[in-house]
Amino acid sequence: MDDGHPDRSGFILNTHSFTLEEVQLLANALRNKFDVNCSVHNRKDRGNKSHLIYIKADSWEKFKSLIEPHVIPHFAYKLVRRGSPTSGNGSSELQGVAGER
Repeated sequence: MDDGHPDRSGFILNTHSFTLEEVQLLANALRNKFDVNCSVHNRKDRGNKSHLIYIKADSWEKFKSLIEPHVIPHFAYKLVRRGSPTSGNGSSELQGVAGER
């Protein structure tokens, strides 16, 4: 559950340990089954090549609504986008998610 985080305007799924084919399969499923606008990005870290999925800003709310019911309260903070007016300040949005215990 801890393999993703908000980005400036979207969301990153940390799929670094999966093959390119597996990451593309997941991205295609998100696009085709759930109509989530996402893309596969390649990353090189210390000579190791990996791949991640970027959920684009126009699909953030849709993606969030899909995963929110499955996120445990401990990780609810990950559902608040960085730079949003409600991030990091005990927002009602965050409390609404985390408060459901």
